[in-house]
Amino acid sequence: MLTGAAGGSGFKGIAGRFSRVGLQRYAPDIPLSLRFTRLDNGHAVDAAADLTLARKGADQVPSLERCVRSAAEPDSIGELGRIWQAHVAHLLLDMHDDPGVFVIRHVWRRSLSASPREPVLAEPAADRRADA
Repeated sequence: MLTGAAGGSGFKGIAGRFSRVGLQRYAPDIPLSLRFTRLDNGHAVDAAADLTLARKGADQVPSLERCVRSAAEPDSIGELGRIWQAHVAHLLLDMHDDPGVFVIRHVWRRSLSASPREPVLAEPAADRRADA
C-alpha cells in the first residue's frame, strides 16, 4: 500500500499503462525488512523500522484490548482511533530521523547496466542503527 505495488492480483493498468501487477515480490534474502527499487533506473534502498522505541500512551494498550475483545462501546473505538493516530504522528513527526527507529540503506548494484529485476548487493557500509 505504501508504494501502490502489488503481487499477481494487482491493478492491471489502463491501456497498457499504470500497471501495478507483479511489482511486489517476496525475497527472504534481503538484509532488512523491505527493499524499494525504482523501475526507471534500478536504484534501490533497503529499509527497516523498529517501532518498539516509540512511546505508547497509557491508554493505548487497555483501549486496544477492549476493542479486540469486542467489549468496546463506539466511543471507545473512536478513542482508540485518536490514540493510534497520535502514536503514528509521534513516529512520523517526532522520530522520523531517529536512526534507532528507521534504517534506510542504499543498495549498490554490481554494474550500472544491471536490470532493475536482477539481484543486487548491499553496500558493506555500517548500518545507521546506533547499536550496530
